[in-house]
Amino acid sequence: SKNYKWVALTNTTIGTLMVTINASILLIALPNIFRGIDLNPLSPGNTSYFLWILMGFLLVTSVLVVSFGRVGDIETIAPGLLRELDGGAPSSR
Repeated sequence: SKNYKWVALTNTTIGTLMVTINASILLIALPNIFRGIDLNPLSPGNTSYFLWILMGFLLVTSVLVVSFGRVGDIETIAPGLLRELDGGAPSSR
């Protein structure tokens, strides 16, 4: 359809905006996180804690994005595809 390119552009733009906001939330919260665990991340021996928090956040975010994307695929696209792959009746889509 003609509107498909605008839907794709809108979804991509909203996704990029959400990722940027998500990263900004972490950066804004970092001072409070380190204050809460009573740690100065800029001390020479403590920089690894800073990296652990950043990498942990990115890992959790990546796993959740992939997991929820898979759930979305199962709920919307996959039932018909799985029926066809199993040799069942063709999908009505």
